Amino acid sequence: MWNLRLVLVGTEEKAGTIDMESHASEESVSNPFPWLIAGLIIALAGYLISQVIVPGFIPDLDSDTLSSTSPLFLALIGLFTGSIVYMRIYDYVNIRNQQRDWTHDYANRRVEEIYAPIWGEAQGLIAAVTKYEDSDKWTGYVHLDKYGPVNDSLYETVMRSHLRIFVDKYVRELSEDFQTSVRDYKKSYREAWSELYETMGRMSKELVVEGKTEGAVSQIYEPFRSYTTAVYNPDGGEAEDWARDMFMRAYENVFHSQAKAEDDFKRIITDLRSLESIRKLREKRAECLERGERVISRLKVIVRNPVRNVVIDLEG
Repeated sequence: MWNLRLVLVGTEEKAGTIDMESHASEESVSNPFPWLIAGLIIALAGYLISQVIVPGFIPDLDSDTLSSTSPLFLALIGLFTGSIVYMRIYDYVNIRNQQRDWTHDYANRRVEEIYAPIWGEAQGLIAAVTKYEDSDKWTGYVHLDKYGPVNDSLYETVMRSHLRIFVDKYVRELSEDFQTSVRDYKKSYREAWSELYETMGRMSKELVVEGKTEGAVSQIYEPFRSYTTAVYNPDGGEAEDWARDMFMRAYENVFHSQAKAEDDFKRIITDLRSLESIRKLREKRAECLERGERVISRLKVIVRNPVRNVVIDLEG
């Protein structure tokens, strides 16, 4: 029994040795470069022996026989030399192509992991701020929801991860300024809404003194609550048209007349637009949009050529 096991073990070891030897021989066969070097050396040696050494030591030997071998050795030398040069050029081109493919794949992954989320978030924030909306309600990141909750900043998520060191220096600086301006806009947005709400409440009480019920008067100011963009945006637009139509209907229900409705609407919306917090909101909006566009401009440069245009700041 023990003899059988020893035989089996010895057979397995021998088989393993044979496999290793065959694998090594396959590698040597698959790489013809050593054979080409050996052939070149043999061809050079044959040429030197036939054309230099033999004539020098055996001067009486027929020179025609030796000279007839010279073209053969020269042809072999040229063949082996050309093959070696071709292989070196071929290997160099393949290595360069492989490096280019790896670089391209690496750049695509970095764009997908870093710059696509930052771009999507910036575009969503710009869209919300442009419409005088709350920056928490932007929707530009729907296809990037794998990065976290709705209100979580994708930029901050990237910067908290290991990807931070791969973020372009200028994208980082511009994004920091943009995120700061977004926070300032958000604060101004809430302050504007609070002052607008308080002012409308005060205006409602003034009309109640004139003998109108508070519930009826509140309908007149409801359009300015429903369409706050009409107040925030001095250029008016559709929101102002909708607020005016709603105001006209409410005004007629309360006062049963539209003679002064248009004048009162213009007076009220002008007073609301002149509130300090709303003027500040417009300033923060303009600042936020300007910084957001700077981020997008830099991201466009990065996406065009992420390998060449990314500036890494390892100390940042």
